[in-house]
Amino acid sequence: KTFLYNGFKHLDFRRALEWCIKDNVFIFNDKFYVQVDGVAMGSPLAPILADIFMNIILETHIEKRDEDNGIADVEFYDKSTQMRYVVRCFTRYVDDILAAFESSEKAHEFLAFLNSLHGNIKFTIEEEVMGRMPFLDILLIRENDHMSTTVYRKTTHSGVYAHFTSFVPFALKLQLIRTLLHRAYEICSSYELLHAEFERIKLMMMNNGYNRDYIYSVVNRFLTRKASENRPFEGPKPKEIYIRLPFLKDSTYKLEKCINSCLSQIKCGALRVKVFYTYSRVSDRLRFKDRSSIINNAIYYLECSQCEANYVGETTRNIQDRMKEHADPKTDSVVAKHILENPGHTFNTDSPKILAFEHKTFKRRTKEALSIQKINPKLNIQEKSYKLFLFDVPRMVN
Repeated sequence: KTFLYNGFKHLDFRRALEWCIKDNVFIFNDKFYVQVDGVAMGSPLAPILADIFMNIILETHIEKRDEDNGIADVEFYDKSTQMRYVVRCFTRYVDDILAAFESSEKAHEFLAFLNSLHGNIKFTIEEEVMGRMPFLDILLIRENDHMSTTVYRKTTHSGVYAHFTSFVPFALKLQLIRTLLHRAYEICSSYELLHAEFERIKLMMMNNGYNRDYIYSVVNRFLTRKASENRPFEGPKPKEIYIRLPFLKDSTYKLEKCINSCLSQIKCGALRVKVFYTYSRVSDRLRFKDRSSIINNAIYYLECSQCEANYVGETTRNIQDRMKEHADPKTDSVVAKHILENPGHTFNTDSPKILAFEHKTFKRRTKEALSIQKINPKLNIQEKSYKLFLFDVPRMVN
């Protein structure tokens, strides 16, 4: 077939998918393992493939469906046992299913049917308790013939969020409150439940160092914005320009204020400038996963054991392969040339000093250039390093 998917032929697209999901390798206790079943955790393809897989398994057994506003009454048919299962209010999110049955026995019969569809899939069941049942982050509350919804939190929920005094951009702290308010606004089915959820959010935020008056002001602005969402926008839509700044707290805020002050003095029409920050996390500095003994994407440092000759280099490959090239006199390496011209001289190629790691080529070569500038290695004089420019501004010629 010659059907195309974004430029891919059908066969090429299938092969590309197979390369991504098959022969996944991971490391545990310095040993390599190949995953022979399932999709690797953390893979961008895993959620969509899991959804497709569950959809195929279930859809092939659906004999009848009556759907109204996204809620379906479904009749499943098991060909092996010739049994039919009528499920009311059937809703699925990947592998989480919400369904209603006439009795608990009917629910367990359907559970046994689901667990018979595939050998590696085993569902568990959670039944309604005292008219309440959670589904994802929604708590369903049944009162007589009326169903209401509110936000569900597990019993292990600690209520700990980014503290107000934490070294985090203020915009993220503001967005944290807005996100919690938006979730409550979308889930809660009545004003009473929404008000109670807003009060819980207020208490949690106050426990995390947020000022009560500030929380109320955010709530008021949030509700005002929701009330005006349906109003038509009048006038030209402003063009948005994004500026990225490293987050250094007070210094960044001062720079952002200067940028906005300068732009406000320039008559540039409908223009809106949005500043966003780049910052590092604690997890970026701590490595919890097992690391491979293979070192790549590194900037390294070599020094001669007999003289002052030294060298700084970078490689995207396994560093041991690069060290073998430096030690091989047949290569054009300046290190190998120094060893050839000076018998008895050796370099620490068995255990090179690692100066930095970087996956991106431009950043890695920039770090190499900065290391060369700082160390001034003798053997790097023969090679060109990456040129560094703070600003690329054309010069004015009189």
